[in-house]
Amino acid sequence: MRHALTVASTTAALVVLLSLSSRTTAFAQSATGEILGHVADSSGQSIGRAAITVTNVETGASRYVFTDDSGRFAAPALPVGPYEVTAAFQGREVTAAFQGYAARRQEQLVLHPGQRVVLQFELRRAIFPETLTIGLTPAELETARTHESYLVDTSQVENLPTKDRQFLRLTLLAPAVTTDAATGGLSVMDQPSALNRVVIDGFDHTSSLTGEPYGTLGVNATPSQLSEAAVREVRVDSNGYPAEAGRAGAGVFSVVTKSGTNAMHGTAFEFFGDRSLNAARPIDGVNPPYRSNQFGGVLGGPIVRSRDLFLASYEGLRRSATSSENQDLALVRLDHHFTDTQQMMARYVGQQFTSAPWDIRTWSLGLSLDSSLGGSIVNEARVQRSANREVQSLAYDFDATRVQAADSISFVAGGHSMKAGADALFDTHAATFGALGTMPTTRPDVTSYAAFVQDAWRAGRTVTVDLGVRYDLETMPLVPRDANNVAPRVGLSWAGTEHSVVRASYGIFYGMTPAIIPAVAALNGSAPSVVVDGGFQNAQVQQANVGWEWEKYRIATAGVTYLFARGSHLPLAEESNTGTPLNRVVMYRSSGESLYNGIAYHVRMRFPQSLFSTLSYTFARADDTAPGVAALVFGTPSADRRALSPTTSAARSPGDNDQHHRATLSMIYDTRLLAENAPGLLKPLARNWSVSAVYTLQSGQPYSAYVERDINGDGNAFNDLAPGTTRNQYRLPWRASIDPRIARDFHVGARGKVSVIWEAFNVTNRPNYGAVDDTVYTAGGEGLRLNGPLGSTALADGRVTQLAVRVMF
Repeated sequence: MRHALTVASTTAALVVLLSLSSRTTAFAQSATGEILGHVADSSGQSIGRAAITVTNVETGASRYVFTDDSGRFAAPALPVGPYEVTAAFQGREVTAAFQGYAARRQEQLVLHPGQRVVLQFELRRAIFPETLTIGLTPAELETARTHESYLVDTSQVENLPTKDRQFLRLTLLAPAVTTDAATGGLSVMDQPSALNRVVIDGFDHTSSLTGEPYGTLGVNATPSQLSEAAVREVRVDSNGYPAEAGRAGAGVFSVVTKSGTNAMHGTAFEFFGDRSLNAARPIDGVNPPYRSNQFGGVLGGPIVRSRDLFLASYEGLRRSATSSENQDLALVRLDHHFTDTQQMMARYVGQQFTSAPWDIRTWSLGLSLDSSLGGSIVNEARVQRSANREVQSLAYDFDATRVQAADSISFVAGGHSMKAGADALFDTHAATFGALGTMPTTRPDVTSYAAFVQDAWRAGRTVTVDLGVRYDLETMPLVPRDANNVAPRVGLSWAGTEHSVVRASYGIFYGMTPAIIPAVAALNGSAPSVVVDGGFQNAQVQQANVGWEWEKYRIATAGVTYLFARGSHLPLAEESNTGTPLNRVVMYRSSGESLYNGIAYHVRMRFPQSLFSTLSYTFARADDTAPGVAALVFGTPSADRRALSPTTSAARSPGDNDQHHRATLSMIYDTRLLAENAPGLLKPLARNWSVSAVYTLQSGQPYSAYVERDINGDGNAFNDLAPGTTRNQYRLPWRASIDPRIARDFHVGARGKVSVIWEAFNVTNRPNYGAVDDTVYTAGGEGLRLNGPLGSTALADGRVTQLAVRVMF
C-alpha cells in the first residue's frame, strides 16, 4: 500500500513537472532517430518545396516536412520503428511529391535508436498522378553516422540464447565490449564499468552511488531492470559519440522498450532448467543443485486505434540452486497521440529480487512529451521519478531516490540538424554499512546538471560533420566541486562511394564520481580513516576513432576501426600514511591514468528470410595505474586489496580489464528457404525450424600475485605484491563458449505460433577459469611461506541446458 501511494503521489508531481519542462530548452538522451535526405529530378536537379510525409507503420503517426530550395529535408527525433516514406500529388498523405512529377514511396524502412537514415528520391515527370514504390530496402550502411556504435536489434533480442535472459549480455557481441574483472559489469575499451551510462527510453537508469545500472549485480548475474521480452533494441555507443550523450567516460547503452501498436499482439513463455539437464563443471567435477523456472508474457495493442496504445509485460524467476533466487519484473507503457504533432508516453518499470544475501527493489515512473512544430522542429520533454534499494546482509544497505527533469529541442535549418538542451538529476541517498545499526547512515546526495548543443551539418551529399559541446556539473558532500567539465566533440563521415563510408571523431568525455566515495569518507571514527583529496576531479577520458565501413548488395557490411582512449583523473584509493600502520589513512585521489589502443573489425550479414549473422574481433592493449573504487568499508580483505600502496599506483602496467583478443560470432538461421527447395517428404520436415548460436573466444585477463603480509609498512596486509613480481604480471587462460539454440515453430490459426525451444550454454562443457587464488606467500613465524600453486577460485558453470515453450500471437 505504501508503495502504491508513493507511485500515485509521484505521478501527480511528474505531470506538473512535465508541463513546466516542455516550455524549456532542456535535454534527455532520447531513444529516437532521424530520417533525412534529398529530392531531385531525373537530371539530378534539386527539387524545392517537395512535400515529405514520414509514417510509422505500427502506430499510424505521421510527420510532415518540406524540402528546402536545395532539395534537402530532415525529420528529426522520430520514435524508433518501421516507417513508410510515401508520395502523392495533393493532400497531407504525401511523402516526396512535386506537381508534374510521379510520386515515390520508400517502404521497409526500420529506424533504430540513434540512427540517421539517408534517403535519395528521384522524381520523374508524369502526365497523370501516380505513385512508384522503391523496390529496394534502405541500405544497411549508416553513411551519416560519425562515431563508433553497435546495434543489438529486435531479431537478436528475440532469437539469440541469453543466459538468465539478461538482455545486457547481448551487448558483449559489440567490438571493444567485455566484462569488468572487478565488478562483473560491462567494460568498454577496457575502462571501469562505473564510467558507463545505461539509458532506458531516454531516462537515466544508472546509480550515482555505484556507477552501475540500477538493480543489477553485474552482467553475469541474474538481476535485471527489464524482462528481455519487453526490450526492443539496444544501441551501444562506444567511442566518439555526439554531445547529447554524456555522464559517461566510456560507453553509453541506450535501451528501447517495446510499445503498443494498432494490432493486438502478445507473447507468453516458460524457460525450464534442471540439474539433470546440466553437466558437471569440468574444473572440479561438481554438478551443483539447480532447478529454474523463468516465465512471463507481454501483451500490447490499441485502446483507441492510432491514438491510445498500451503494452504490459511481466517476468518471474523461481530458482533453487546453491541459494534460492526469486525475481519479479514488470513494465507498463502507455502511448497517447494527442495529434500527429504531439505524443505522450508514460512508462512504469518495477523489479524485486531476493537471493541470500541480496534484496533488491527498483522502480521507475517516467513521462515524456514529444511536440512537433512545423515538422522540422521537435521538442522532447522527459521527467522521471525512481527509487532503488540494494541490501546485502551484514555488508550494506543502499537506498536511493531520483528525480530527473530533462528536455531537448531539435530543429533543421538548411543542411544543419541542430539539437540543444539541458538535464538535471537530483539523487537522494541513505547508505548504511555493516550489520544494520552497527555503523551510522551516511547521506551522500548527488545533484547533477548537464547542458549541450550540437549540429549535424550535411556539408554535401556525401559529407556529414558533427560539431558539439557539452558541460557537466556534479555536486556531492565531501568531494570538491569540479566546475570546468567542458567537453567538445567533433566527428566526420564521408561516403566516398555509394557503398562505403569513412568515419572519424574525437571528443572529451567526463565520467561521474560514484557517491560511494563520500559515503565511505563520512564514516567518522572508522578504521582506517578515509578522506578525499582536496584536488579531486571528475574522471576525464579523451576518445578518438577512425574507421572505414563497406556494404555489399545491401545485405552485408564490413568495417575496421582504430579506437583510442586516454583516461586521466580516474579515481583510486591509496594508502597515504605509509610507515605509521597504527594510524592508517586511505585517501581517494583522482590521479589514476589509463591508455587504450585497439583495432576493431566487424561483419554484419542479413539474407532475407534466411540468415542473419554478426562477427566482431577486437585486438587491443590497455595500460593503467590501477584505478578503481572499492564499494565496501576498508578493513576487510577484499576492500583492502583495492587500497593501493603509493608504489603500485605510480607504476603503469596492464589494466585489470586488458584483453588482447576477443572475438564473437552470432548466427540466426531460418529454414523457410531450405524447405521451399526441399524435395518431396523432406519439405514438411525442414519447414519451421530455426537455429541460432553465439560463440565467444577471448584471451585471459591479467592478475597479480600477492603476499599476505604488510611488507611496506602501510598498515595494509593485503595490497603487497609478491617479491619479484609486478602488477598484473600473470594472465588467466583463454576462455571460449558455444551457446546454441534450436527452435521448432507450430502455427496455430492465421496469427498464432507456438515455439518449442532447446538451448544450451557452454555446450562443449569447456573449463573456463574466472579467477585464481592470487596469494603466493603467507606470513609465518619464520617469515614468508610459499602458498603452493595458484588455483582457481571462480568456477565457471559447466554446460547448462534449458527447455522452453513460447506462444506468440
